[in-house]
Amino acid sequence: MCVVPSRRVNPLLSAIILAIALSAPAWLTAQTSEKAQEKTAEQVNKNIQVFKGLPASKLRNTMFFFRYSLGVNCNYCHTFGQFELDTKPPKAKAREMIRMVSEINKNHFEGWQVVNCYTCHQGSLTPKTEIPANRMGIQSMFGPHSVPSRDEKPPILPALDEVLNKYVEALGGKDALSKLTSKVSTGSVITSEGMVVSREIDEASPNLRLDVRRSGSEFGDFSEGFDGSSGWRKGNRGIGNLNGEQLAQSQMEAQFTPALRIRELYTKLAVTGQEKIDAETATIVAGISTITGKRERLYFGVQSGLLVRRSVVTDNYVGSITTDTYYEDYRAINGIKTPMLVSEYSPDSGSITKFDRVQYNVPIDAGKFKKPDQ
Repeated sequence: MCVVPSRRVNPLLSAIILAIALSAPAWLTAQTSEKAQEKTAEQVNKNIQVFKGLPASKLRNTMFFFRYSLGVNCNYCHTFGQFELDTKPPKAKAREMIRMVSEINKNHFEGWQVVNCYTCHQGSLTPKTEIPANRMGIQSMFGPHSVPSRDEKPPILPALDEVLNKYVEALGGKDALSKLTSKVSTGSVITSEGMVVSREIDEASPNLRLDVRRSGSEFGDFSEGFDGSSGWRKGNRGIGNLNGEQLAQSQMEAQFTPALRIRELYTKLAVTGQEKIDAETATIVAGISTITGKRERLYFGVQSGLLVRRSVVTDNYVGSITTDTYYEDYRAINGIKTPMLVSEYSPDSGSITKFDRVQYNVPIDAGKFKKPDQ
């Protein structure tokens, strides 16, 4: 089994990739030289059967998609600590279902990933086969029923340049942003698991970043860094390098003053619509990251001009997972509008970070971003 790259390809190529994935142990000939350098799932993990040839960095998000789709934890199919074992029947059934979905998409949708686990399960172990009745209250039966007007016209959307220029001006202007060299943000983060830990993010131009979460003596510190060319993580289980998809995402997050480089960081940029976010209407700008290849949607407040949400879509073989980041409580710091409340959500987890202090243009030793020895 393989992952269809997040960049769109023609249907014929998709079908060929899928056919190779189901009949041969590798599809590396369809990969770029960069992808070919990354280890595959079976080279890193044991007892890989339907994911042979899949870049190892994509395995985790693919597993997460199954978990979200069925509303289960990893141990429903796997034996914790010994994931390679086939002792649980649901694991064999999962492989069977993966092959079934692959055949459906190959034979009926020219290889496009139209049908997946979520199509039928929608967060439940039992596939959804019934349309539920809608219980109505008495008041709603006698009350007015809104009917969409046929004459309703879609909103007139602003031009792309207008949205991007307004964003830069809302932050403080091109000149002020161009003078920034570094940023140090400190605060605390609460996770969906109920943990509250301190957090510090150090950033420097052009693409250096270190994110440290301090969880105390019980769990220790968790760090993730990007030194301009390589990425790494350090936790209570040791130190490791970031590769493939994880490395690309870390590099994307490390881009300093991205507001000035949106046209460089994204391709196929287009204003696609508007959406209500809390009390403000936002204009949606869609594009594809030039670093990760992932589809993204940037939401800019119509009134404020500021970025209020960023949606990153991670495509894999069976479907897509969206991660939303919200930016709130903007405050002027040294003339630069800065979000002091940043929250991030995936389908079943989330975190909210409240920054107490943000400093710009403070000296940071470049060695701080390097992978530590231990």
